[in-house]
Amino acid sequence: MKKESNLHWYCIGCDKGAAKIFEALTKVQVRVEAVEVKLETVNEKVEQMGLRMQELEEKLDHTKIVEVVKDEIEMMRLKTLLQR
Repeated sequence: MKKESNLHWYCIGCDKGAAKIFEALTKVQVRVEAVEVKLETVNEKVEQMGLRMQELEEKLDHTKIVEVVKDEIEMMRLKTLLQR
């Protein structure tokens, strides 16, 4: 807290205590604001990761479909060969 602060309490003893409390609250407020900024960044990254995960899941689904189709084609090829 700045020495030239306009915050004053009624008695000298209380004034010093009030100044310390105000200073502590100011420090806490600064720390809370810093945590909020970091939390916003983390939330943005989590959202991006969620979107990326969804994209990967969709690609995985497509990959599985391709594998099933390949298996079906191979089965049809083998059936055709056996019929000859």
